[in-house]
Amino acid sequence: MTLRQLNLFQEKIYQPFLWEGGEKAAVLVHGFPGTPAEVRPLAAALHAQGWTVQAPLLPGFGPQMPDLFTRRKEEWITAVWAAQAALSARHHPILLVGYSMGGAVALNVAAQRPPDGLALLAPFWRIGGQLSGCLWPGVHRLFTEIQPFKWVNFANPSIQDVFANWQEIVDLDDSEVQAALQGLRIPASFVDEMLALGRAAMAAAPAINLPTLVVQGDRDKTISPKATHELLRALHGRSRYVEVPADHLLTRADQPAWPQVRQAVLDFASQF
Repeated sequence: MTLRQLNLFQEKIYQPFLWEGGEKAAVLVHGFPGTPAEVRPLAAALHAQGWTVQAPLLPGFGPQMPDLFTRRKEEWITAVWAAQAALSARHHPILLVGYSMGGAVALNVAAQRPPDGLALLAPFWRIGGQLSGCLWPGVHRLFTEIQPFKWVNFANPSIQDVFANWQEIVDLDDSEVQAALQGLRIPASFVDEMLALGRAAMAAAPAINLPTLVVQGDRDKTISPKATHELLRALHGRSRYVEVPADHLLTRADQPAWPQVRQAVLDFASQF
């Protein structure tokens, strides 16, 4: 069985949404391999404060996931740019919020079309550490594709953490689901695309001169605090940093640090 045959992400909760509110508007960008469902709790918190909120579905994600590996970073940036442009035509101020990979997309958009405020939650800009970046060109020369889950033990808690945002979507105890994931082949060119998105995000950071909030989990193994501090140094001095006792799942309302994450964003949004 393949990912396409699993027919994932068909429910309405995984679709893009626009909730009309007041004049202030926020665009919320999900992460990888997520959907707008990831940012719904944060959108609900802002909407309750009178904000109009929109969460686009990045091209290739959600129900489009079988085609994800053919997508390019320009498509993701353009999708968010278009959502922000449409909102800014009838709303002010505009807050752009990016989670994980969505943070890299948001940084690229903010450099091209600055919103009034930028909030980054565990923002992605590189995969692994500097050593990983040095090793990847050699790996790419040897392999045209990778199978990241071919030999994994799906009962391993660390593997279950990787799929924590998919707990309501896939059953990791299901042998067909395991077979689909073990057979998943990711083209090396797609890894290149993700790396290029991250490099572009870091390159865009020095050009961003607007109020910026950065929220980071101190136990995050996906986006390390060290990497986020490197990004902070590239941003202008108008950024505010909040570190919370959490892993990577900053947008989930069932996590202990969620009240701190929500409050940090609402406090930041209240200045506009």
